[in-house]
Amino acid sequence: MKAQLLFYQWKVNGNNAGTNSATFNYVPVNNDLVTCELTSNAVCVNGSPATSNSIVMSVDPVGTASVLISPSVNPVCAGTSVTFTAVPTNEGTTPVYQWKVNDNNEGTNSSTFNYVPANNDLVTCELTSNAVCVSGSPATSNSIVMNVDPSLVLSVDPPVQSVGPVDGTIQYTVTSNTAWTVESDQPWCLVSPAGSGNGLVTVNYDANTSGLSRSAVITVTVIGLPAVSVSLVQDAETTKQLNLSVLLEGLYNGVSLNKAQNASGSQFPGSVADRIIVELHESVSPYSIVGGPYEVDIQTDGTAQVTIPSMLGSSYYLIVKHRNSLETWSMNPVSFSGATISYDFSSSASQAMGGNMKSVAGKFVLYSGDIDQDGQIDSEDMILMNTDAENFISGYVVSDLNGDGLIDAGDMILLDNNAAILVVKVTP
Repeated sequence: MKAQLLFYQWKVNGNNAGTNSATFNYVPVNNDLVTCELTSNAVCVNGSPATSNSIVMSVDPVGTASVLISPSVNPVCAGTSVTFTAVPTNEGTTPVYQWKVNDNNEGTNSSTFNYVPANNDLVTCELTSNAVCVSGSPATSNSIVMNVDPSLVLSVDPPVQSVGPVDGTIQYTVTSNTAWTVESDQPWCLVSPAGSGNGLVTVNYDANTSGLSRSAVITVTVIGLPAVSVSLVQDAETTKQLNLSVLLEGLYNGVSLNKAQNASGSQFPGSVADRIIVELHESVSPYSIVGGPYEVDIQTDGTAQVTIPSMLGSSYYLIVKHRNSLETWSMNPVSFSGATISYDFSSSASQAMGGNMKSVAGKFVLYSGDIDQDGQIDSEDMILMNTDAENFISGYVVSDLNGDGLIDAGDMILLDNNAAILVVKVTP
């Protein structure tokens, strides 16, 4: 009997490929179409040559696994906890992280690692990826060498009350509205506030009370050479003046501000209409407060004078607050480089961020009605006003928007009009 002979012709995208064999080996690319044509010499056979089913190849690209790590802070003081974060590439759905300190396994299977380093510790992370078609796994990250400075025993001679030193940290209670400087007889690194070098560095601080007589606590952390002599020295008391023009909707009669009343007459003496709070905030995010809060009198002509430390010499946002008015920010940061600074909110809507003021008799006024001071005028404020009205509350109270010492229809109309247009404070 004559043996049956078979001939195989493999094809890729319709082009002949391979050899006369029942098997075919090659490196495909994505969407390749693979078939096989069979020619038989069998007696009494139909359908020869026969074409096989078609196979469409799905080829995933090959990615390279990698990982980059960074510390939350470096250098650090001794005893400081540091968090390391790993940013992986081509890690797959369930990657495995192995943190290493000086080539010893540490931490857990997490993209973050927290520990207290020693000086010259070498930190790395090894990433094992489960991604399909990945190369370079496991991947080793960049290396971080930790720079850890020893805690210092500091000799401190401040002219104010001090607490410390403890682990290189000294707290000073400052009782006047001035700048303070740190002096060192050797090179040093000032971590908080930031600074380095020899000589003097100005220490800025925030306070929670207003006016020239205020109390604040600053913390100075110094790292560097052991036995550095550090002193806190008070700068000369110098100030500058901010002249403001602000009109309050509730008190504005179209010409001037009415004097706020209590149950028996004017709340404030002379030409003082009411009081406002002024703050200076940084010009960049997170816009932290750097000056104030300053509680100052606002006159019936809408003017107010604020005395501030001369060390505040950059550009800051001006924020005006009032007991029942909407918090309002200046449109842009205001330069405080001079000895006298002037700013008029009332001259134009563009003086307020977002144009967030109301036009009344050719002037622009701060919206009245934010009784609960939550940054919006709404039904919650109306509930507070209604409650006070039902209880016949009178006098110098926050729900008295027009300052006449009574809570009545005049106040309710002001509040209702502003609540109806969804007035909210505008901030950067």
